[in-house]
This record gives sequence, C-alpha cells and structure tokens, in this order.
Amino acid sequence: MDRRPTIAINALSATIGGGLTVARGLCAGLARVRPNWSFLYIYTKPEAAVGLTAPNVRCEQMLPGAGAARRLAWEQRSMVAYLEHNSVDAAILLGGFAPPPSRIPMISVWQNPNICTSIKAVSSWSLRAYILIQRAWMRISLGRTNLNVFLSEDSASHCAAMLPLDRERTAIIAIGIDDRFHQQEEIPDRDSRLPVVVTISDLYRHKRVELVIAAFARLTRELPELRCVIAGRPVDETYMDELKDQVRIAGLEERVEFRGGIDAAQVMTLYRQGLVYVTASRLETFGLTPIEAMASGLPVVATNASALPEIGGDALLLVEKDSSEALANAILRLCRDPAEWRRRQDAGLERARRYSWERIATEYAERVEHLLVDQRPAPNRC
Repeated sequence: MDRRPTIAINALSATIGGGLTVARGLCAGLARVRPNWSFLYIYTKPEAAVGLTAPNVRCEQMLPGAGAARRLAWEQRSMVAYLEHNSVDAAILLGGFAPPPSRIPMISVWQNPNICTSIKAVSSWSLRAYILIQRAWMRISLGRTNLNVFLSEDSASHCAAMLPLDRERTAIIAIGIDDRFHQQEEIPDRDSRLPVVVTISDLYRHKRVELVIAAFARLTRELPELRCVIAGRPVDETYMDELKDQVRIAGLEERVEFRGGIDAAQVMTLYRQGLVYVTASRLETFGLTPIEAMASGLPVVATNASALPEIGGDALLLVEKDSSEALANAILRLCRDPAEWRRRQDAGLERARRYSWERIATEYAERVEHLLVDQRPAPNRC
C-alpha cells in the first residue's frame, strides 16, 4: 500500500471501567508505535476519548447516549458504509461483533467474560437475556471477521468449548494497563501501607466477592486491625443485597466497606494504600485489576481459576478456587510475613512490566499489517 493507511478503532462498546481503559490505551499505543498511520477512533461515551490527542488520531463521537441495542444495530447496518466513506483500510472492533463481510479487513476483540459465563451464575433475568443475545451474535461474528483476538488462552478455550472457533483465524493478545501505573516514581513499601484488604470489580455473581468476605470473616480475631474495602459498581442488585446481608449477619459492618463505583484516581489510591489485593473471580478474560495492583506494589492473592494464573503467573499467591479457608490463610501469610510480602511485591512489579500498551499495540499493528498485505475477505459463514 503506497498511501498512509487509515485504521478504524470501533470503541462504541467502551462505556464503563476496563473497557474504557482498553480503548484509550490501545488507540494511544497504536498512535505511538505507528506514527505514519492514521487512526479513526469511534466512540460514544465522552470518557472514552479522554487524553487521545495524538496528531494521527481523529476522534468521532457516534450515537451519544445510545444503549447497547442501538449501538449494535448501527454496527450491523451502517458501519461498513461509514468506514468506506472514510477510506478505512482495516478496523479493530473492541466490542467483537462484526458486521456483514466487506472489503475492509476486520479484527474482533473479545473482552467480555459475560459471553462465556454460566447462565446459572446470574440471578438477574435482564443480565441473562443480555448474555444470551451477546452469545448469539458472537456465534455469527466469529465467522465474519478476519481475525478473532482473545485476551488469554483460557478465554479462547472457553469460547471454543461453546461456539465454533477457527483457530487459524484466532490470536491471543493481552491488554495493557494505563501508562500511569508504569510511571509511578516511588512505590509505597509495606510499612507505609494501611491494614486493608482490597478488592475492585463490578459486582455480579461470577466475581465471587462472597468468598472474599467469608475469608475476611475468618481473620477478624487473628487480625483485629484488618479492614476490607470492596469497590465496584453493583451490576447485579440481587447479588449486591446478598453481599450486604452476608456482612450484616457476620457482624462486620464496621470493618467491611462498600465503596461503589470509584474513579481512576481513587482506584490508584486504593492500590497504593492497601496491604493485600484479593480476587476470587471464577471467570476473567484477562484480569486487569490484579495487574494494576501488582504495578502499584500491592501483592495479590487469587483463586486458581480462569485466566488469572495464566496472566499473573508466579507473582500471584494462588489458592484453591472454592476455599474461603485457603484464601484466608494466604491473606494471613502476607499480613504476618514481611519477607514473603516483599517477595510477592517484587515479583508483581516485574510481572506487570509485561503489560505495557506500547508492547501490546505493536502486536496489534503487526497483525493489521498482515491483513493489509493479505487483503483476502473473511469467509462468510452466516
């Protein structure tokens, strides 16, 4: 290709939390590693474009205030014509869902763990319906796109067990963490931190925050100064009520705090203040918050499930996935053993360096280059 290629990044699905982080990070990273390319960044939430000021990035807000159904309808009916009108050479779809095949090569990125979660693990009927609809569209999209990207091998395996997945058109590419985490000049040591167990996630059933609370309850006598802070949006209100009831019945109202949704600055403060980060999620496509915690010098205890062992490696203190006792013992170990705490901190800082957006964006850029050279349309399996 003689002219400067234009690459579209469809970030319409980036509306909350990690999705916003991934969309901004990937666009900014690609703009840095391929300064001779042009990027058309399509978004709906204003937060999705914050900080994207590179001269080779053009941000276009589409469908402001639109819900998921309206965004999906635009992607399926109008997006190809829009991309062709803007002379786009290839597109990266951060929501995954591909439109009918066209001359434009497309990469679908599958980030949402809801697609592969068990319906039985969801108490909200609306969330169940949302998952089933997403899964149906994913089945169609897997055959439409030129390349399906998963954030971990575990995530790809979950998909392959449920849906038809062509491994020859599948890639495993991780995500990066916000550059701020790699740019911290001084990492707080153990003695300067508060006696707080931290967990951060959207609150719905497969996150298994009840297991974290049960583990914390086991430590209340041995570590009377320890507190637990749980931050995240209550996606499943029924589940949120159950967590509050669990805390009340255990008599932990003064020691367990639900912070709700918090902004990026508050998240970083929690990572830098806490003593131990804990995650018990049964299904993650990647596991962004444990890596952010590691990059902030906060040792991580995790259950041995989903993509977490793959992403965190030996830096994690892994425990049996269904045992609150094992989780409690691991937290106790880090709280009482300064040498082990510092060893985990050092291992976490080293592991987190793998997940820079410059490194991840380079992998995406190489995949796009391959598609631009190949230029063969994706097979239409619809």
